[in-house]
Order: sequence, then C-alpha cells, then structure tokens
Amino acid sequence: MAPRYACALIGALSARSGCDSLFPRDAAAVLVEGSGDRSAGRARDRLAILDLCYPFSDAVNQRDTEAFLALWPTETDSISSRIGQPIDTAFAGRWVLAEGIEGMLSQGRFFVQLTHGGSSSFGRHPDRATGRIYMSEYGTEKKGRGNTNVCYYEDIYVSEMGQWRCRSRRYATLYASDEALPGRSYIQR
Repeated sequence: MAPRYACALIGALSARSGCDSLFPRDAAAVLVEGSGDRSAGRARDRLAILDLCYPFSDAVNQRDTEAFLALWPTETDSISSRIGQPIDTAFAGRWVLAEGIEGMLSQGRFFVQLTHGGSSSFGRHPDRATGRIYMSEYGTEKKGRGNTNVCYYEDIYVSEMGQWRCRSRRYATLYASDEALPGRSYIQR
C-alpha cells in the first residue's frame, strides 16, 4: 500500500518535471500490488529494507531499547553487531547488543544519528539480502568532548514472517572528529 503511493507520487512528480532519467513515468507500475513480477517484489523488498534502516536511527536517537530490539530477528543467538574504529567493539546476542548500545549512549549528553540512505542486493535466497547504509552522527559526551562521524553500516537482512529484520550490522567510520561541537544542545538525556 504505502510503496504504491510513494511510487505513484514519484511518477507524478517526474511526469511534471520531465525528469524521466531519474524517475521514469511508469515508476508506479513497478510496485503495483499483486503484479506477480519478480522485479516488483524486489522493489518492495528494497523499500522495506530502507524503511527498516530509518527506525534504527530513530530508536537510537530516542534511546528506545524496545523499538531498537524490534528491528532484529527474534532468534536471539543469530544477531551480531560490530562497531569499528575508533570504538572497536562487538556485540553478539539480542540482550548483549541492547545493553551495549544503552551503555554507549549513556556516556553522552547529546547524540543524534541521521540516516542518509544506501543500497541493498539480493542473492539466491529470497529471504536474505545485504546492504550498505550511510549515516552521520553528532554528539557531546558528558565530559564535554565532541563526536562527529560520517560512517556506514554493512548489513545482512533476513525476512522473518514477511518482515525484514537486520541480522548483522558492521559499522565502519569514514570520518571522525572529537572536537567539541559548537553551539549547545537543547535536549539533554
């Protein structure tokens, strides 16, 4: 339902702007419900995976552990996350991951993670996919040190009862600075 409306809007906008190379006029046809076309199913899966990635940032920004855990499969032993430099730590298992994220976020006065989008690809298994999602992060530690990161996640996704979940995330930093952020935060946590 929602993907159909999103693509209908994209199709309408592209027809109006004449920007056919970016948004083909028949973009809405790609996601028509019940088309039976494999590419339409993959397009729905790609949108569902992208829709999975934005709530990760929202859950972290809101420090909402329940919302964060809802994005992972219910099979607790199969999930893992690795955060590279400069933190360099790994988590395995649902509750260890939640505790680790809560511990990291408790060190800061202010933190926000912004999702910028990315890509996904599918192999032979219809219920598995991989992806790369780009992020930027800004924060201030309680000690006053700043945190500015440009990073990406290398993800492995699984479909669990028709819902895409993140099975594994590997965080890689592209740019980092610990200079104090200018200005001040208005929401303290």
